[in-house]
Amino acid sequence: MPGLQVNSGLIMVNHKISVLIWLIVTFCAVTAQNEQFSFEHISIEQGLSQSSVTSICQDSRGFMWFGTYDGLNRYDGITFKVFKFQPDDSTSISHNGIISIFEDHKGNLWVGTYGGGLNLYNREKESFRRFKADPSDINSLGSDIVRHIFEDQDHNLWVGSWDGGLGLLDREIMRFKPFRHDPDNPNSLVDNRISCISQDKSGCLWIATAGGVSRFDYRNHSFTNYTHDPDNPNSISHNDIAAIHVDPGDDVWIGAWGYGLNRLNNQTGKITRYIKSVDRETGINHNIIRTINSVGPDKVLVGTWGGGLNIFNKKTETFRKIVSDPINPNSISGDFIYSIFTDKTDIMWIGTDFMGVNKYNQLRSSFIHYKYDPLNPNGLNNNSVTAILEDSRGIFWLGTAGGGLNRFNYDNASFSFFVHEPQNPITITNNVIKALCEDTGGNIWVATELGLNRLNPETGDIKRYFPNPDDPNSLSFHNIYCLYVDRKGDLWVGTYSGGLNKYNSKTDQFINYRHDPADPTSISDNYIWNIYEDTKGNFWIGTDNGGLNLFDRNTGKFTRFKNDPDNPHSISDNKAITIYEDKSGRLWIGTTAGLNRFDYGKRIFIKYKEKDGLPSNSVQCILEDDHGNLWISSNNGITKFDPDKKTFQNFNKSNGLQSNEFAVHSGYKAKDGMMLFGGINGFNIFHPDSIKINTHIPEIVITEFRLFNRDIPIDGDSAGTYTLEKSITETESITLAYRENTFSFEFAALDYSSPKDNQYACMMEGFDPKWNFIGNRNFAAYTNLSSGDYTFRVKASNNDGIWNEGGIGLNIKITPPFWGTLWFKIIGAVIVFGVILSGYKIRVNRIKKINRDLEKRVAQRTTQLEEINKELEAFTYSVSHDLRAPLRGLNGFSDILMQDYTKMLDDEGKDYLRRINHASKHMSALIEELLKLSRLSRNEMNVDKIDLGQICQTIADEYIRNNPERNAEIVIEKPLWIWADSGLIKIMMQNLIDNAWKFSSGKPVIKIEIGKQLENSETIIYVRDNGAGFPMDFAEKLFDAFQRYHTQFEGLGIGLATVKRIINRHGGRIWVESQEGAGSAFFFTLPDKAANNNSNTGRRLLSEKSRQIKQSLGRKYSQ
Repeated sequence: MPGLQVNSGLIMVNHKISVLIWLIVTFCAVTAQNEQFSFEHISIEQGLSQSSVTSICQDSRGFMWFGTYDGLNRYDGITFKVFKFQPDDSTSISHNGIISIFEDHKGNLWVGTYGGGLNLYNREKESFRRFKADPSDINSLGSDIVRHIFEDQDHNLWVGSWDGGLGLLDREIMRFKPFRHDPDNPNSLVDNRISCISQDKSGCLWIATAGGVSRFDYRNHSFTNYTHDPDNPNSISHNDIAAIHVDPGDDVWIGAWGYGLNRLNNQTGKITRYIKSVDRETGINHNIIRTINSVGPDKVLVGTWGGGLNIFNKKTETFRKIVSDPINPNSISGDFIYSIFTDKTDIMWIGTDFMGVNKYNQLRSSFIHYKYDPLNPNGLNNNSVTAILEDSRGIFWLGTAGGGLNRFNYDNASFSFFVHEPQNPITITNNVIKALCEDTGGNIWVATELGLNRLNPETGDIKRYFPNPDDPNSLSFHNIYCLYVDRKGDLWVGTYSGGLNKYNSKTDQFINYRHDPADPTSISDNYIWNIYEDTKGNFWIGTDNGGLNLFDRNTGKFTRFKNDPDNPHSISDNKAITIYEDKSGRLWIGTTAGLNRFDYGKRIFIKYKEKDGLPSNSVQCILEDDHGNLWISSNNGITKFDPDKKTFQNFNKSNGLQSNEFAVHSGYKAKDGMMLFGGINGFNIFHPDSIKINTHIPEIVITEFRLFNRDIPIDGDSAGTYTLEKSITETESITLAYRENTFSFEFAALDYSSPKDNQYACMMEGFDPKWNFIGNRNFAAYTNLSSGDYTFRVKASNNDGIWNEGGIGLNIKITPPFWGTLWFKIIGAVIVFGVILSGYKIRVNRIKKINRDLEKRVAQRTTQLEEINKELEAFTYSVSHDLRAPLRGLNGFSDILMQDYTKMLDDEGKDYLRRINHASKHMSALIEELLKLSRLSRNEMNVDKIDLGQICQTIADEYIRNNPERNAEIVIEKPLWIWADSGLIKIMMQNLIDNAWKFSSGKPVIKIEIGKQLENSETIIYVRDNGAGFPMDFAEKLFDAFQRYHTQFEGLGIGLATVKRIINRHGGRIWVESQEGAGSAFFFTLPDKAANNNSNTGRRLLSEKSRQIKQSLGRKYSQ
């Protein structure tokens, strides 16, 4: 068969072919069986004290315990705590050689040693109570070599020792009742060298010894012994018995040292022997039996000394051998088995001699893993599996990156190969396979990095397709990334740089579709990742940098869907790697930036990313199981996604996957529902229904407490600082001094499926406002905590996200320093109060003295100011009076000249005369206004309750009468009661209304509004107009005398200064808001009653000056 390579002897006569295929099938079947048993190895590199693990136990707290020849080990899934014999410490374990471990129903942990007797572990003190053999005491331990510890159905504790017989411990007085071999009594214990104890359903103990087996009815104190009889095939195979176990079916399994396995039917008494035989492949593979256990009702686990693990299936009466494979790093680490233990979550732990502990997780075994084995020429030939296809005949085809095409027969686990041969033109074009598909004629199309191949699987004939620059109907590019056969049977080829190709099977030619930058209806990119036709007949193309394309095969036009950073509903990335439609009609697109669901109706994309639960945003392949769940491979494992519940369940290498990295498009769902995913280390096969999550809620323990990064001993000396009263695993509260406020904790979730994937959250109540989710980090540190009461809490989940929400808590009290105690605070408060009171009295006396000095100085300055003010008033009046007389003359004579002599003057003279007359009158008006402004400060104020609205109405009516030609709208709120001097207020409002009237003269309608508003319980009066307005940067100058912004309007610049003076006399405030061209609004406030009704302006000014002097002098003296 051209291009097909199996081995050199395959294409031979039929007989030889049959023999060879039988060998391949047998070898591969064994390989596949071994592959399912993937072990995790734990040894001294992980912290185990010694690599010979003689005994294993899990206590009620969830800790795993391992006995070795160099100490006892407690394991929490992350770290080991080792207990060793200390010659100077009588509470340490009595010997480093540990050979048996057992926890009784009360949670007491018992440890048997090889020469140090029996030990009872004290959890609180992490110490041991020793029980040793005393030849002079019949009720002491029988021997210091304690081989087995067992508790029966009635909670009696039995200790089997080597050469010391059987001992029943009275736990009230801690004394032993001995049961030993009596040579003169055939109904006594068969031998004193005990190796193992078990119990059947009737309650009888089965005791394995070096001289046979004893069945002990302890309720009646009677022994029945079983020994080897060479003439009786129904007897046990040998007397040197190393292991004994009663399975759930009540069969008694007896392991002989060097003479195989025995099965005793407890109902009939029949004994069946299982001895190694070269003639029986399904038999036991070794005769030295070291330990026996069982899993479920039908499987018996047999640990041999040199033959690894044998698993006996009671239904098929066959053994499955699990042996060490130096080539397979996941095989069992050694073939010399000391101990077998199954924990609460059905994880199997196997202790070996010098090869550490092997952990087998049955949840992982559902992911069957096939990979390249250099010692198996008929196995997978390359680990990089890039494409998978099941053809119509049920044969699986695997494309690899370097090993060509592998044909995989799933039923018998056999592989054969199609590889490229440079000198052979009828082999495939390249060994790097990118895609596979089967056409309607049963041909297998193989896409490579260097051309396309059509393989006839029946004949092995291969036809090659390459691009031909001289033939426009040839393949457009040699590097092909995807293949697809649509419902019409047409083959579509996606290339990496050459666009999309459609194969015409009738002409054996290709039609090419390429990206055209000038045509928005062309395909968006020439780099094609995926081709897919949905159930609606839509034809989708995923590209490398052009997003997703919808192809109308009738018109040849493409509709593009690209990522738009400004559109949250666009596709998440322009690299659309994989496309899949689920059975509900939902279209899913995998990109390098997450998973997308396309909404056909709204034509939008709904995105799912790492933050939503995806293990990686790089989606490689999508499959669907029979329940509507999507199985998605990525660069970080496989996830099971429920589209309805929007939940993710993630799996990684620790669950048995070939690697965390999977290949693009390398996935396939078989006809029987099995799924295959390929990656960089082979491929996985599994049935989705067989994948079970770990439902175990883990126990949580605090395993370490450190103060200033130092381990804290129990009842010991820690450099004179702090010690624990009991083990931190048993501690409920800690009290620390204020200096001991920097500490850390380690903790563990006691679930061993994949401890590195257990998740943690912690918080310090009283300090942390919420839970801190810290991933798989199992420690937390706190520094410089203030004194007070806290509770450190931890909660955790197993590797599948099942949380122990209750968690654990540790109460922590940090005592304050002496200066932080209540009594110190009280004394301090009294002292501080006394100091403050004394200081207050001193301060008051000083202030009184300063006030007396101030009053004297104020009186002196007031007198001076009164004299100055009088002189100022006299000067103002004198200047104004002296200026008015000559101005009257100037005005009079200029009027006479203008009336009687204008005819005698030319035009220039007339202009000069008009200017003189206008200037003199302006000066007279200015002086008159200044005198009025001066009198405002001198006249006595008579404050009363007046209606401001009525005053304003009178003024407004006068303006309207005097200007009938003007169109004016004046709105005045009435009544508008205020407390003020009516004369001054009338002057003020005259100026404000005049101001509003004057500056609104340019408007068609003069609008003036006078009213009040309430803000923060304060009445604010406003005068609002629609006049010329002004910019607000001029507002500060507006109330100063002679300041004018609009010079085109008549005025002296005194009016608003007058308004400001009147407001100040009343103790109010005034401000303005304006916009040039849009009018102005003046706001002012007045007290409910006038703040100052002094009749003498000078007194008011002097009072104000006196206040300022006091403030100035007060600041000076206070400094």
